[in-house]
Amino acid sequence: MRKNKNLMEPRAQAHGTIQLWDSSRAYAQGRIPHQKTTHPWASLWSFGAWIKILIAVCVVTLLCIFAKPMNAADTIMATISWDPQSYAPFDYLLHARLLPIQGTTIRLYTNIFSVRQTSSGKTIYTPLDPKQYAYEWYTNGIKIQQGNGLSDISFQLKQFVKTNSLMVAVRINDPNTNLLVGQSQVSIPVLDKPDATIHQIQNNKILPVAINFIQGTAEQKITVFAKAYGLNVQSINNINFLWYHKSEQIPLSESDPQILELTLPKNPTRDRFSFIAQNGQRKLEYIEVFFTVSNK
Repeated sequence: MRKNKNLMEPRAQAHGTIQLWDSSRAYAQGRIPHQKTTHPWASLWSFGAWIKILIAVCVVTLLCIFAKPMNAADTIMATISWDPQSYAPFDYLLHARLLPIQGTTIRLYTNIFSVRQTSSGKTIYTPLDPKQYAYEWYTNGIKIQQGNGLSDISFQLKQFVKTNSLMVAVRINDPNTNLLVGQSQVSIPVLDKPDATIHQIQNNKILPVAINFIQGTAEQKITVFAKAYGLNVQSINNINFLWYHKSEQIPLSESDPQILELTLPKNPTRDRFSFIAQNGQRKLEYIEVFFTVSNK
């Protein structure tokens, strides 16, 4: 019987050497499948890896952008200030705020600060240059102006349109990225008409308390002074002053149209007077104040 040659072959040669496995020959003969060699860095070029790299680049870019105007740990705070371009006596502006009326032009401007909280809990406010930012201004929700460096604008209220307040808002953007970096809003009270007050003069001094009733004695000389507030003029020279006794106009004082000098009669009397302050450029814009003088 013929013996199988493979069965008869010893596993080791006589000289004690081991037969090597020829892998290249095995691949060629198809005895083992060919396996594709993968480079250890090849996984970085997968789709998921590209997404991770792109996200990382975007994050670094945004951090660099926001680091330009302020420190990364800072935040931005914005405030809106407003100033009616109308008339008021200087002493009034020292202790009170002038409010706009219909037709008033209002100056609107914003101040910007970087705000940093220190490790000790102290808050540090640092003014920023407002001209380095872009602005969008709104009144009652309607955009009125926008532009780079537009931190100071003027807005005129409509005349003969009644309103109790004006809502002003501003959005502050980075001009390079158009990203919002700050915003603020404020409600401005609006009056229906200007105001005026009557003050008595004693010992050549204007008394600070406004009055609508003056009590005197027979043949006493009384001097009163009128003040006007909120008329849409830049100077007192553009205001017309008028004095009336009942319905009769009283001639103005040559020294000062805001002053009225009276000499009370001998007989007891009680009379009504009035004062009108009128916008010399807009005749329909005026305020009338009544007061009573008595020697009873």
